Formats: sequence, structure tokens, C-alpha cells
Amino acid sequence: MENETFGGDALININGEQVPTLELLLMLTLISLLPSLLIMCTSFMRTIIMLSFLRNAMGIQQSPPNMVLIGIALFLTLFIMTPVIDEINETAYKPYVNEEITQQEAWQRAQVPLKEFMLRNTEEDTLDFFMDMGKAEAVEQEVELPLTIVIPSFMTTELKRAFTAGFLLYIPFLLID
Repeated sequence: MENETFGGDALININGEQVPTLELLLMLTLISLLPSLLIMCTSFMRTIIMLSFLRNAMGIQQSPPNMVLIGIALFLTLFIMTPVIDEINETAYKPYVNEEITQQEAWQRAQVPLKEFMLRNTEEDTLDFFMDMGKAEAVEQEVELPLTIVIPSFMTTELKRAFTAGFLLYIPFLLID
């Protein structure tokens, strides 16, 4: 790997291609944030909380192990998120790889299906609360809201639904005991 300077921008030579250092840094940052994004922007959180409640309701604290629960939750999340992933792949990733669109345009296109999924699963009251807290301006379509409003609204709704569903799963086991 060689470092070069071209027009004031630092470049890194990787396999004969020169990549701007800032772009590489942003890519590494995004990769390191992927686990957090998986938890925040998908149904993973709801699924793992419900599975944990179910395990506790059955009275078996360590069986199945946490790794098994996480594996089950990951595959259920993948199943739930497949339509969104497919749409992002078709509208953003493939055109970007084929160099038909820029990286910024790919990011903008990828946000739309993800926001639509999150907004479909977000309660209106919660969304309004975060819009008020964030002093967000009213928009014609909710998809135009920034991710800084959509993600916390979605996460709060997911937590509420997960604990509600977990409690409802717990009740029959309490009645049986």
C-alpha cells in the first residue's frame, strides 16, 4: 500500500486503484457501525426481546443459550427484512456497482425502502413526539423525514411492542404455574 498526494487529497493505492483516504475512512466507519444498524433499523430488537421473554417464561434461564437465541433472531430478522433488502439491492446497490449512480445517490436511494419499512412499523404518536423533540419541519411525505427522527421513533415503537408481546407470551405460563 502506498500513500500519494494528488491535488491536496491523500490517496491510497490498493491493487492498482487509488482510493481517497477520507472515502476509505468513511467506509471503515460504516462497516464498524453495521451491527448497531442491524439492531436499530430492523426487527431484530423486537425478536430477541420476545425470545428472551419466552425463555424466561418457560423457566429455563440458560437453555437455549444466548447464541442460539441470537441466531434464531438473526434468521427471523433476515426473513422479515428480505423484501427491503431486495429493494435496496435493486434500486441502490446494483446501479452503484455498475457505476450508473454515485455513492451519495446510492445512499439516498437505499434510505427510501428502509425508511418505508421503519415508518410502517412506527406508531404515529411516537413519530410526532420525536418530530416535536427534534423540532423537525412538517413534510408532505413521511419518507422525507431525516433518519435522526425515523430511527429513534422506530426503536421506541419496537421496544414497546416487544415488551407488550413478551408480556403476553409470559401470561399463559404464569397461569399454568
